Amino acid sequence: MASWEFPCDGPIELSVNIAAGTVTVTAEPTSTATVQISRSGWGADEDLESEISVDYDHGQLRVTQRKLTGLRLRGHSFDVDVVVPPGSDCRVMTAAADVTGRGEIGALNVKTASGTVTSDRVRGPADVATMSGTIRLGEVTGRACAKTASGRITLASAADDVDVTSVSGDISIGTARANVAANTASGRVRIDSVSHGDTGVNTVSGDVSIAVAPGIGVYLDLSSLSGRVSSDLAPDDEAAAEAGLRLHGRSVSGSLRVSRAKSATVAG
Repeated sequence: MASWEFPCDGPIELSVNIAAGTVTVTAEPTSTATVQISRSGWGADEDLESEISVDYDHGQLRVTQRKLTGLRLRGHSFDVDVVVPPGSDCRVMTAAADVTGRGEIGALNVKTASGTVTSDRVRGPADVATMSGTIRLGEVTGRACAKTASGRITLASAADDVDVTSVSGDISIGTARANVAANTASGRVRIDSVSHGDTGVNTVSGDVSIAVAPGIGVYLDLSSLSGRVSSDLAPDDEAAAEAGLRLHGRSVSGSLRVSRAKSATVAG
């Protein structure tokens, strides 16, 4: 294992670019940013710095796997563990790696072809894309954007706009306090509580379940070609005039159901 330490007096910008392995970023109170790297699975860690570089300059920490040339065209996979101050921005680019964020990260930007992405809390915007991995986000204060082809998307809480897309995976959103756009072909969509703005959900064959926060008037625009459409809301709740929430749902064969959330915190 190789390790690096860099003094810092506040949030920094972290960039990690590796081909494969794991990336774990822990945001906790600290005055030193630390990086620990080891090769995944097999292979000694000697001469590790010939394959990967770690640089820190003016609040920017970069972990980069070097491009191989000559006979060494196939590199190792790496386990990268980084500790940064809370609120640090995190950007990860990888082909096949699981990415985990612990604690409160500033802005989160992750792009991976294959791998699971998990984050506890994101203070700023979150932009995550993976081809075949699951995306699990906890509390996101900024805009939340998540895209995957075959994985499931889970978002616990969003204070700003949400844009999520999955081809065949389910989409689950806990509490949404702003606009929501959710699109999937065969996956199911569930929103436990939505309270403001425009919510648009589109599926081909997946079922849709949306719960509206208590005390919120809503305008409904729902249709399914062959699926069942239902609403448990009282007629007064569905008045178009002065509605604080507009729900638009479209499906070819999936069912659409709207209900009243049991409890929710409505943002002011």
